[in-house]
This record gives sequence, structure tokens and C-alpha cells, in this order.
Amino acid sequence: MSNDLVNLWRTVHNDLGSRAGGSAFGQTEPQRRSLRALAAGLGVQPLLVEDMTKTLQLERGRVFGVRWDVTTDGIGFKLPVVASLLLFHLWSRSSPPTSVRTLIDAGNINSCLALAALGRYLDLRVEYVLSRHFPSYIREFLQSRGGDRLTLTTAPRSESGKEREFYGYLLDMMYESSRRRTHMCLWHARYGGSAVRWMGESFAADWTVEPDDIVMGLGAGSTLEGFAMPLKSRFGGRPRIVAAEHEETPLLRFVPVAGHLDGSPGTVTRSEYRTPPSPIPHAVLGPHYDEINPLLAPSTLRQIGATVRYTDRAWQDVSSACRTGGVPVGNSSAANLAVAKVLANQGRTVFTYIYEDLRPYYLRDEPTGDMKPVSDSGVNPGVPRTERLIPRSLLLT
Repeated sequence: MSNDLVNLWRTVHNDLGSRAGGSAFGQTEPQRRSLRALAAGLGVQPLLVEDMTKTLQLERGRVFGVRWDVTTDGIGFKLPVVASLLLFHLWSRSSPPTSVRTLIDAGNINSCLALAALGRYLDLRVEYVLSRHFPSYIREFLQSRGGDRLTLTTAPRSESGKEREFYGYLLDMMYESSRRRTHMCLWHARYGGSAVRWMGESFAADWTVEPDDIVMGLGAGSTLEGFAMPLKSRFGGRPRIVAAEHEETPLLRFVPVAGHLDGSPGTVTRSEYRTPPSPIPHAVLGPHYDEINPLLAPSTLRQIGATVRYTDRAWQDVSSACRTGGVPVGNSSAANLAVAKVLANQGRTVFTYIYEDLRPYYLRDEPTGDMKPVSDSGVNPGVPRTERLIPRSLLLT
């Protein structure tokens, strides 16, 4: 048993009330004050927004960026999301988690780093389910950051898409009653956006500069639901939410395309950046290649007003310029900034998100291991259970 986790459960219920008592999560100002203090105890710093206009050398317009690359100690933007998820699940439980020894979830690199950080804060073990397509250098990086308390589990091969494959395997694992007693699953693909929305709403209430566009990467949807939608609502629904999408994997085909970015020929050599192994089509946004998170509500997706599609060269141009300017950012962050720059040069005010710093595995010449992907051995027969809705009895245990 983790006394830290049980004590946190007691604090959450004392400060926020309980779900059983009819309270809502983070929807009152007293609750938000308590959540800010609780999140700070888990290492979450307040949102830092910087004017990126000079960094991007804009000719017109302005760009503001949330700097998660500098406020999360190298963990990335999922730290506030995963911390909020933990607080949400503790609030949802009617009894203290006395038997929980391990935090568990599935997904991408940033969520794994954030979960490992919470494990360190609360003296818990962490288990994380990864796509079998992640190469060994990613696993080595995660293991080096997570240490002995982190167990990385590879989802076996199935006939479903890259994303359903490992979420489906996580769901299969959590059907085991013995694991449910000792493991707390955070289910970030289902609850990430709604759990962190309190933070986005709290920030939006104090932000005074109305943007024309809010640029973000879709991913699992936590930035859209938790941060972009509250900011749009703050200004009466006028700002347009723009999704930055790689041209090789456009998923939002039902959304109008507002532009295509190809970068400046010759500005950046592709050999500077690491190329992911087959069958990964590109290195941006991890496993979000085949389909939109099926647990995102259609009403949430309808908040996206446009997409801008970009090439590798487009995000690499901005990445290289940011490195030169002393702002080394990750690839999806560089993609957001590339799209934001083009929109701002039309005379628009743009708000966007910098998710993480430039990690060594993005660059080809960094010593981060070989390029071999995880073995394809093992087949998970049938269709993962994420084809169905995740049962409430599992989600809230």
C-alpha cells in the first residue's frame, strides 16, 4: 500500500467533495483553487505563455505559445493531464485505494513520462503499455527516465489499427480481477481532456488577448478538450480551432483544409533528423496515425474549424530555426509553430501549444540506441475490446 496515495485520496475528498455526494470535478472556483494546490504537490506548475512573435521572426500578426517544454522538467505536456487524471480517479472512488501498488495506462511517450513522474512522487510502481512499433531507442529512453519502478509492456500484434492495438491490450489486461485490485488505470484516452478541463477553464478565465486561431495537434484529444475548447468558449466561440496534421496521415477529412505547408527547399537537410522505422510513416504525434481516438465525442471533434497540413520539411524548418534561436522544441511543437507562423503572417493573432523540448531521439546524430523496432512476434487474436465502450465498472476502479 502507498500511504501517500491513500493520504492524497483523503485530501481530495476533504477538499473537493466526492462524486457520490453529487459534486462536479473542478467546476467551482473553490474546487479549482484546491486542484491547483493538489496539482502543484504532484509537480505541476502554472501555465506559462510567451509571445513567440520575435522567435518566429514574424512579418505580421502575433503568436502566443504555452511553454510546457520549460515548465514540466523535461516531462512534457502530459504531466498536467496525467496529474489531473489521477486526482479525478481518486475523487471518483468511494473508498481509499489501500490495495493499489501500481499506476497503469497505455499510449505515447509523454504520457509514459508523466505517469513515471507520478510514480516517483507517490512511491508507486508504474506499468505502461506501448505499441509494438516503438523502436528500441524509444524504449531505452523511457526506461532510463522511469528507472526500476517502470515496467514497459509491449502490446502483441492484432488486426486492428496501431492505436486500438495497444489500448485494446490494456483493456484485456484490466479485465483480470487480480490486476484491478492492485493497479489503478488512468484511461487517459477516455478521460484525459475532461479531467484537465478545469485547468484550461481556469487559465482561459484570466487570459485577455482574443486569438483569431488556436493551433494544436489532435493526438488523443486532451489539448483540444482540456485547453483549446475552454479558450474558444472564453471568447464567445469566435476563435477558430486549427488542427496541424501531417500530410501523410490526415485524419480530419471532414474538416475544411485551410492550407498546405511544404517548408523552404534546402533550408534543412533531412539527414539531421531521425527517420522512424517502417511501418511508422513519420515521427510526429507518435501512434496517432490510423484513426482518430474513437473515444472522442463527435461534438468535441466538431469544435475543430480547419486543418493545415504540413510536410516533414515544414516542421524541420521551424525546429531548426527554434534551435538556433535558443528554443529547442519537439517535432509536434515545431509543427504547431509552423502552422501558427503561416496564419500569423496573414495578420492574425494565434495561440498555440509547445508540448515538449527537443529530445535526443529526434536527431540522427544523438546516441539513443539502434533503429530496430520491437519484435512482431505474438498475435492478439480477435478484435480488441476497445471496439466496444469501456465498461464503467472498469473505468472507475
